Amino acid sequence: MGDSIRLYRQGSNLHVAGVQEPVLALRADIRSPSAKHLNTSLDIQLGYPTLPKAGDRFYYELASEWLRQCDERHACARKSSDLLPTRVLDVGDPSNDVSGAAPLIRLYQPSRGERGRYITVSHCWGKVEPAEKARYCTYACNIRDRMRGISWDDLPQSFRDAVTVTRRLGIRYLWIDSICIIQPHQDCPVCSMTAASDWASECTRMEAYYSSAYCTIAATSAKDSREGFLRDGIEGDRYPRYNAEQFVEVPGPPGTRLYVCKFQDRFDRDVEDAVLNRRGWVLQERALSRRVLHFTSKQVYWECGKGVHSQTLTKMRSSAQRLMGDPQFPSAMLSLVKGDRISLFQQLFALYSRLALTEPTDRPLAIAGLESRLARTLKTSAVHGIFVRYLHRSLLWCRAGKRPLQRIQFPPGRGVPTWSWMAYKGEIDYMQLPFSGMEWYGAISDSFHVNTGQFTEDTTGLEDRKQGRAVFEVTVRKFDVNDEESADSLHLDAADYASMKDKEKLRCVVLGRDKPTSHSGGQEYYYVLIVMPVGAPGNQEYATLERVGVGRLLRSHLMLSEPGLRARFV
Repeated sequence: MGDSIRLYRQGSNLHVAGVQEPVLALRADIRSPSAKHLNTSLDIQLGYPTLPKAGDRFYYELASEWLRQCDERHACARKSSDLLPTRVLDVGDPSNDVSGAAPLIRLYQPSRGERGRYITVSHCWGKVEPAEKARYCTYACNIRDRMRGISWDDLPQSFRDAVTVTRRLGIRYLWIDSICIIQPHQDCPVCSMTAASDWASECTRMEAYYSSAYCTIAATSAKDSREGFLRDGIEGDRYPRYNAEQFVEVPGPPGTRLYVCKFQDRFDRDVEDAVLNRRGWVLQERALSRRVLHFTSKQVYWECGKGVHSQTLTKMRSSAQRLMGDPQFPSAMLSLVKGDRISLFQQLFALYSRLALTEPTDRPLAIAGLESRLARTLKTSAVHGIFVRYLHRSLLWCRAGKRPLQRIQFPPGRGVPTWSWMAYKGEIDYMQLPFSGMEWYGAISDSFHVNTGQFTEDTTGLEDRKQGRAVFEVTVRKFDVNDEESADSLHLDAADYASMKDKEKLRCVVLGRDKPTSHSGGQEYYYVLIVMPVGAPGNQEYATLERVGVGRLLRSHLMLSEPGLRARFV
């Protein structure tokens, strides 16, 4: 006789003892006369035991119903301005034809102040070669042709699928970044200047584009833009087709149809862990979107401010979704205490640093809209990922793990200062500091002077116009730690202290200290930036410094009795 397996029910899900994730699910057929009774009295989910096929009528009717109910019952889209972006794809009047490649697709440039509903797309290119990718992009040299019309063959499959979904949802306009923004075009004299200026201006508007869109289509299942995110389907089914191998019907109360079926609602696996959501640009695209249709390899999920719904009609919600699904992102953080707000933006930046970017120089750009929104919510200003209101804690970021950070080589005019984590390629975290008992050196203003404990408005300001990057003026001090002590005291960005050359040149900038407590054993710890002089100082009292790490030093490590050196920190 075989081993027995014990199942227990939690809500509408069936679990195996000792296994956290459900293995089976109970569904009451939503069309049954008494189905609502099962939902309210027995806590059994109304829905379907199988998923609809991509392309059938129910597939799009359900998505349209999610949008309709959100429009009528929620506040997710009511603050949308409906102002059209600089350019959109006109996919045609959907009431005329919704099949195939017709009607004509063209790039459309709305008149100033023109309004209309449009859908945005979140996708990844994957391993498309540059020569092939060029076929799908808009350049200064082909924009006039694209405004006359775009061939179906000149769209990768993911873009075609986005056009199909947009039409089936009854929306005329679609925004895809690589088509609606003039792209850089190497070796083309016509394109060089136009592309740079258009990209720079449009990049600053992405926050508005995603937050004002009617909804966002996330091509979550497509690892490659040629792959597409809609599986082949058939037209005509009013309801999902039932496959007898995927469920069994079990006895239920009169007037009901009750099923035991596979558990299929795995939002964390299907969406959070998908390839698309490992891309740097996608973090802000999702956060800034008011509503998202996630087209995963398993099913479509609807995400709005009221939670997540699946095609089985199950409603879900998680702590991560509470923030990312916030239609007024990040208004949810306003209900948090100060310490939790700081932790939240630090977690977001740490998460972003782990995501992939095809172009490392996009590191500041791909999160600019999210950074701007966070700064407005926190009622402060932001400079290269550093929030002025929380300056000291923002500056105390550090390398995560053992892999060294790599300095990104930015083009002229786009330099990022070394004190910003945006200047590096690699994963970051933040020093773990107490939220009480900290004594910070200085208040917020233009220049940072540790020796006086003040920020003073200085003619140097925060910007080095020649290099195009922000600077601080700081006071630097000598410190002394041995190789053994450095393992616990110093966190360098790209090297190990014990094996580092020129370690005698290292200096520190004191940002604050942790007041002695019984927990710290009476020790007084100072939190510092580790810096190193670069170039010729010009004279003995002035030098230019670059960041090389952070540290937590004892008072005995610091040479506080010696006068500090005033220097520019770039």
